[in-house]
Amino acid sequence: MSLDRTSPKPGDLIEIFRIGYEHWAIYVGKGYVVHLAPTRETARGGVSGFSSVVGNRAIVKKELLSVVAGGDKYRVNNKNDKKYNPLPPNKIVQQAEKMVGKEVHYSVTRNNCEHFVNKLRYDIPRSDQASMHQFPRGAEAGKVTEGVFPRMGSSRIFMFVGGQAVVTKETLRDATWGCLYQVNNHLDHKYRPLPVDVIVRSTEKTVGDKRTYAVICDNSKRFVIDLRYRRVHRMLVGPIF
Repeated sequence: MSLDRTSPKPGDLIEIFRIGYEHWAIYVGKGYVVHLAPTRETARGGVSGFSSVVGNRAIVKKELLSVVAGGDKYRVNNKNDKKYNPLPPNKIVQQAEKMVGKEVHYSVTRNNCEHFVNKLRYDIPRSDQASMHQFPRGAEAGKVTEGVFPRMGSSRIFMFVGGQAVVTKETLRDATWGCLYQVNNHLDHKYRPLPVDVIVRSTEKTVGDKRTYAVICDNSKRFVIDLRYRRVHRMLVGPIF
């Protein structure tokens, strides 16, 4: 379901809100989108993604937006139009259609679904999700050894060598390092959050804990979703696709 009820036009970027990440597609008309998908998908059209990302392969698919989104919210989001000049819509669609059916290299940090659609619209591959997570140079899914990741709650997650993380408690100002941030409880329409005192108490108890860290299935966003909704993120396993 569209968040803003905006009807997409050919060449528009579509942002689909999964649990723990955003999936991106490009609208090509008549209800269809082209997107970078894992070689294995769940029946609902969502991304399971673990096996294909570990194998570093993905396939370009053309599917109905309603099928790709499933029950998830989505919106038209051409957020980089102020930075880059988009290509003509007919050229965007033509290039997207030519890619359909091709199997391509997948990289969480250098060639994910967001890189893919931005390349088609602006001829510039970029991913704000990858940049936001500050992946270290040369990092790959399952191989990340060091980095600082954003947080959505009282604690920021640090990942250390060996895929380990520690929960820390800091002021919001220190944790954001001067970066922009927003309150984003976007799953409240799907799941009932726990009482505030329960969330805070549970969060405080985790401070100082050392945990296994995995970009795909146990990252900072999933950590805070766990605390707010009590493990609903375990229902899905997906990368930052």
